[in-house]
Amino acid sequence: MKRRTILSLEQALSLPYATLRFAQLGWRVIRIESTPSGAGLPGDPNRYIGSRVADDDRRSYFIAPNVGKEAIALDLKHPQGQALLLRMIRELEVDVFCCNTLPRRYRQLGIDYDTLREVKPDLIWAAISAMGPEYPDTPGYDPVIQAMAGYMELTGDPGGPPTLSGVPLIDLKAGDEVYAGVMLALAERAETGLGSRIDVSMLQAAASWLITSTASLRKSPAAATSTASSFRPMFTPVGTVSSSWPSAATCNGNA
Repeated sequence: MKRRTILSLEQALSLPYATLRFAQLGWRVIRIESTPSGAGLPGDPNRYIGSRVADDDRRSYFIAPNVGKEAIALDLKHPQGQALLLRMIRELEVDVFCCNTLPRRYRQLGIDYDTLREVKPDLIWAAISAMGPEYPDTPGYDPVIQAMAGYMELTGDPGGPPTLSGVPLIDLKAGDEVYAGVMLALAERAETGLGSRIDVSMLQAAASWLITSTASLRKSPAAATSTASSFRPMFTPVGTVSSSWPSAATCNGNA
């Protein structure tokens, strides 16, 4: 597949992880970040998390999912910034536009699908939000979605409280959904010449990984919703247990 150009209004992890996968293919990925405003720090808040790698605004948590990308700051709250965005899409022949801001802000910022496809009709537009455009004011955070989808109830010690996964599973899953959706859209565009819109709901993405838990409901509703990360009720006695390994002497029959 030929090298593509991705323009992405992104922050946090879910969408940067998706566009990282495009960058790893050698595609051109250009991040759009916010301009300085008031006393707040400019750009993606994740720039300031973790240990310092290069500058104060390039720290370890930010660098990992953004390596290989370019970045530009645009003020999309003003007509000049929106006009520049449209010019970039047209003159750079952008293949894919991505965003992970609140859905109610799409039209306010001039990044909605209908506006952008007027400039480039075959544009592929992809967005991540908490629960899709039907819930325009709902922000999406990995820990909150883990709780809403039941992941925290399924994780941790059976006798303990609901537990957050050590890996931001929902952010990464939503990013993979964008990656897969864009790849399919590019294949369809090669046949039809048409662009498309992709909306990824973090909650739906999370629910799609609960297929084994929902299957357990027929056997035991309690087992399907109980906290038991070390055991899988459908496959007992599969699980992890604490034990001591026999010594080499024992294995050789010398004890």
